[in-house]
Amino acid sequence: MTPISTLPYEQSLLALIRKGESVELELKTTVPSPTALAQLISGFANASGGTIIIGVQEPDTVVGCDWQTVSRAFERAQQQLNPVPDCYLHQATISGKIVGVLNIAKSSKPVVSSGGAFVREGDRTRPITAPEIEQRLATPGAIDTSAISKALADNTATIERLTAAISRAQSLHGQWLGYAIGFVLGILLLSLQASSTPS
Repeated sequence: MTPISTLPYEQSLLALIRKGESVELELKTTVPSPTALAQLISGFANASGGTIIIGVQEPDTVVGCDWQTVSRAFERAQQQLNPVPDCYLHQATISGKIVGVLNIAKSSKPVVSSGGAFVREGDRTRPITAPEIEQRLATPGAIDTSAISKALADNTATIERLTAAISRAQSLHGQWLGYAIGFVLGILLLSLQASSTPS
């Protein structure tokens, strides 16, 4: 993890922010949803650890954030992680604006979020691939199979909900399309009838 130097904390954070996003730093303008935050935490914990700073627009514009919203999102994100990695959220002030600073340590065990397992690569967080999961499974004691089972069950339930929602949307779309075509044909027939009726 990138160490924060002995400079005053605000200057240290600004120096870190000016370096830009990397494998160890994510900058967020707004508070991510708990699910998105859990995925980011999973990604950092499954890589080399890192820091998420909330309330900063790239490259180095501090916009601030609502601390209560950040705290709630963090608490809910932790509930979506298995195991919960060593991470710490604290409030900092930069240029007179409040930001949320979330430090995540590298985990010795894979961290799975309700959305799956993620890893940090460059300045992006991406899903762990099947070969990476196989490699981690080959390491004795490195995987908590209950976490994988829960994530798989949760993802299956999500897929089922999305499939049902798509089916409902498609059938509703098909019905409306049928109604629209019937309406247009009805207007055309009425127009033809009106124009063919002798006055």
